[in-house]
Amino acid sequence: MVEANQFDLVAQELSHSGSSRRRVARALAGALLTGVAVRFGLVEETIAKSASKPKQRKRRPNHTHGTAQAAGKHSKKHTKQNKHHKKPKDENSSGDDFALCSLTCETNGGRCCSGGACIDAKYCCDGQVACPDGSCPVPGGCCEGEWMCPGNICRPIDACCPGFKSCGPTTCIPDDQCCDGETPCPNGGCVAPGQCCPGEKRCFSECIPKDVCCRDEPMPDCPSGKTLGCCHGKWICKELWDTPTCDPYGKWLIYNDETCACECPPGSVTQLAGEPFCCPADHPHWGLGAVCLHDVNNQSDFVCPLDCHVCGSSGGSSGCCWSPH
Repeated sequence: MVEANQFDLVAQELSHSGSSRRRVARALAGALLTGVAVRFGLVEETIAKSASKPKQRKRRPNHTHGTAQAAGKHSKKHTKQNKHHKKPKDENSSGDDFALCSLTCETNGGRCCSGGACIDAKYCCDGQVACPDGSCPVPGGCCEGEWMCPGNICRPIDACCPGFKSCGPTTCIPDDQCCDGETPCPNGGCVAPGQCCPGEKRCFSECIPKDVCCRDEPMPDCPSGKTLGCCHGKWICKELWDTPTCDPYGKWLIYNDETCACECPPGSVTQLAGEPFCCPADHPHWGLGAVCLHDVNNQSDFVCPLDCHVCGSSGGSSGCCWSPH
């Protein structure tokens, strides 16, 4: 309850100030409530709230002021609405460059790109060739069914990258290597098991060069005076002097690499079959004394074979001799 002396002081103060009964009653009620707040320890909080929110005296309504205030509220509301009003969207400045592209671009088989450019649909806007389905791969990617190789090169997923070769359906190795079971060749290539490298042939269980003869190949029966020889991988019968140096007749004979035989040089002919001597082409016939005749019936018209000389006579006739070197 409010202390008696406090209640009397409030009543006297209000009566001296000429307040109305209603005002006196309100003040007494406030004092009563203040006493209750003090009794429950809430007076400090009540005083703080009263200090932070001072009461304003109530004014009599003024029609003119109310009208102006309403107009002011209306004006503020209108201003707020204008503040948030959106400007019309400018299609040309919206950043949508594709809107600038011709409406007939894609209809005519073209592709619309940034900036409104219309290009051939076979290409992408970055200049790369489009995928088979007409789509464009993402930057740094490949079309569907392809994979990226070193150097940003796209290849079919079932093919090896450049510089590699296939060893089965799922394995790729460098070109200079051989797959499992293959044989490396001198030229750097590889061959499958049981096969020979280029320029080789099989001889029994191994591979040898093609220009070398193998003992399991057919050999001819050579007549007396001739020997078995190998010429470009084939067995032949040849003269004893059929060597690259044509010894001992190398002063005039020339070795023919294609036939693997020693032959007379151009402008001359073989004096006699199976002989290493050569007669000039204008004296092609052989005569007694190993001479070369122009006419077989004229024994006196003779010359010696190439690199030979006249050496004595036999029965009144001269003959030709040669000196081995």
